Amino acid sequence: MASPRPFSTAARVHPAIPVFHPQIVAKMQSSIASSPSSAARRVKMLSRRVALPATGVLALGMAVSAYVDKRQYSSPATSNARSAAEQQQKQRNDALTAAYGDRSSLEDIQKAMEMYEAESNEQR
Repeated sequence: MASPRPFSTAARVHPAIPVFHPQIVAKMQSSIASSPSSAARRVKMLSRRVALPATGVLALGMAVSAYVDKRQYSSPATSNARSAAEQQQKQRNDALTAAYGDRSSLEDIQKAMEMYEAESNEQR
């Protein structure tokens, strides 16, 4: 038969669960509210130091971005290139509209299929 485990009294003793009186709890809450901890004060000060500069940097970034976008779209070279691209797109759209028609007759559908096949062969 195995020997019993050795008995030790070195076990940690846990304190009893404290029972708080409502007046004691109220005093503790009022003392916490009236004097914030040093960590809370540091966080509050840090937020004051960081919030205004961060807001300023964000506003400045948005202003610069808007300015650059405005300059990009207002330059003559980009407006000429954009108008040329729009004109080419309009010509393509007009050609497709003419080719496909209103597709109310069989001839229109056959013509549209021929144009579609020719266009797909060109892309390959």
